[in-house]
Amino acid sequence: MLDFPLAGTHISPLEEAVHLISRFVEPSGVYGLSGSASSFLIAKAARESTGTIVVLAQNSEAASSCASDVRFYLGQPASVNHPLEDPVLHYQSPDIMPFSFNSFDTEASLNNASVLYRLSELRAPKVLIVAMDACAQKVVPRSELQRAGFSLCTGDEIDRNALLKRLVAAGYRRSPLVEEPGDFSVRGFIVDLFSPVYPNPLRIEQMGDNIESIRFFDPTSQRSKEEILSIHLCPVHMNVPDESSLDRGLKDLRHVCDERGIEKRIRQKLIDDFQHGIHFPGAEFYLPYFFTKLQSVLDYVSKSSTLIIPDWDTISRVCDELEHDILRGWESAIEASLPVPAPEEVYFLSQDFIDRLRDFRTVIMSPLQVEEPGRTGIRVACQSNTDVRQRLVQGTSHDSGMSSLVSSLEHWCDDGSKPGYATFETHGAILFTY
Repeated sequence: MLDFPLAGTHISPLEEAVHLISRFVEPSGVYGLSGSASSFLIAKAARESTGTIVVLAQNSEAASSCASDVRFYLGQPASVNHPLEDPVLHYQSPDIMPFSFNSFDTEASLNNASVLYRLSELRAPKVLIVAMDACAQKVVPRSELQRAGFSLCTGDEIDRNALLKRLVAAGYRRSPLVEEPGDFSVRGFIVDLFSPVYPNPLRIEQMGDNIESIRFFDPTSQRSKEEILSIHLCPVHMNVPDESSLDRGLKDLRHVCDERGIEKRIRQKLIDDFQHGIHFPGAEFYLPYFFTKLQSVLDYVSKSSTLIIPDWDTISRVCDELEHDILRGWESAIEASLPVPAPEEVYFLSQDFIDRLRDFRTVIMSPLQVEEPGRTGIRVACQSNTDVRQRLVQGTSHDSGMSSLVSSLEHWCDDGSKPGYATFETHGAILFTY
């Protein structure tokens, strides 16, 4: 453990912590953080880092909170307006249990498809945030998303039927009216579609086989808006095998159904859904039938990225809890006579998951100090503002609330602390003073 600031220097612990995250090449740790201090530190390091900072959160709630806070500290809007350009990406945890087929988290599925597509196109964000449960579930190889996605430009020549076939192969569904991501419709030489990587749907107008124009349009009024010269169309979900992979997967699925004595009704329903490209709840649990080498979302980022993690004890504990849920979900699916693949084919189980983390240069962020051979660490003393917030809320007047705040600031400064201030301006700028 290093004790910063170093003698004879004027580097604050905060500045040294930022340096450890953004520039240091060895394993390191930053301890003593509380509240949103870790998100503030991540945002500040992201401004200085030339690579991607990947944040592995303990659970989905922590990941969502971190994503919101980092966006705030980087001066970004609360919601992602353009997934292909946004500096902060959140790979979300589906709100379903492992091997559960009762519900479908459409928002998470569409978000994650756009995140993986962007990463597959080597458009690295400044910060990628993912919870451990989402990171543990395997995804299709990068090459498969690159194959299924495609781009279009004004002036391109493309057969309309070929375009519609590509949209269906990428998971888009035909609809009378395009209102939701993943929809597409056809009216004469006009094709409307909603790609998950854009905040609004798109209208493609053709003259013969030539693309005359591409415009955004309002899904409510259906009126055309600004024109765009080129667009990216990512798959709507991950289960997008090519024809040969689909045939092979269906053959393997039939074989497993025969081996396990799966009821004909269940088997035929699964085969029909996959043949017609129907994305049903739990379809992602059958990915191993159609893709031979599934990957982790971490395989989509450079191994030179900095990986911020909880302490190893927390990681081990959460991994054990996840593995328990995975095995229990798999056993329930088997009892329901579903031909699901083995758990280790769908998820990275405990030790395999931990081994993959060690491929990266890691930074432990933990409130508690952790001693580990070969890991450089720094403690940044933080004080919670919870009591100040309560006094502000309870103040009977503006003056009484502000006097409490001023008193706290003076006390912190007298103790040698450097209070931090963050304000979100209407134009999206963040002002920092500390």
